[in-house]
Amino acid sequence: MSRKIAVLAYGSLLAHPGEFFGKYMKSLKRCCTPFPVEYCRCAKGRGGAPTLVKSKNGSKVNGGLIILDLDGFDKNNIYFVKRKLMGRERTKRTDFIKHRDKLFRSYLLIYSDFPAICEKPNPECLAEFAISSVRECVENRVPFKNGIRYLMENIEWGIETPLTCQYKEAILKRTGTKTLDEAETHELDKAYWQIRRPDYKKLT
Repeated sequence: MSRKIAVLAYGSLLAHPGEFFGKYMKSLKRCCTPFPVEYCRCAKGRGGAPTLVKSKNGSKVNGGLIILDLDGFDKNNIYFVKRKLMGRERTKRTDFIKHRDKLFRSYLLIYSDFPAICEKPNPECLAEFAISSVRECVENRVPFKNGIRYLMENIEWGIETPLTCQYKEAILKRTGTKTLDEAETHELDKAYWQIRRPDYKKLT
């Protein structure tokens, strides 16, 4: 039986696979990631919000395999899927998108491998970046790509890293709220109010 191509998901790719991966997804198989991850990188497309990347100081998490409805290990298929993942991750760096055939016995695995920017992030700093990302995302007209929602959706999908609990509590403390949903609403309302002010200056 021909082996399938699978894409490793352990962040927004689980909740939002997008047009291509959603269309060609044959199934989603939950699995433990083959390497530890942590909130060690900030994504420009998320207003500078912390995102999950491979990190030696993180932990393996409850991710998933997006099994694609493609024919086996054809090199053109592998290249095609990697290019699609590059587009979704908004990178032109081919070395950030990798494939291996020995991590999971039944599948050839394609995954993103962005380097960590900070190997030992502080929960308070993570919270600050997540909160500030809300206004940045509102300005860029992608309000729901903010870091608070990213963290909230990861938790909903059962993704827990060593810093997840402290990171969440730091956001709640800073926003004076009881849930991440309340925290996001609070910061979105504040961002829209700020933008409507006549003396408003866009973030640089």
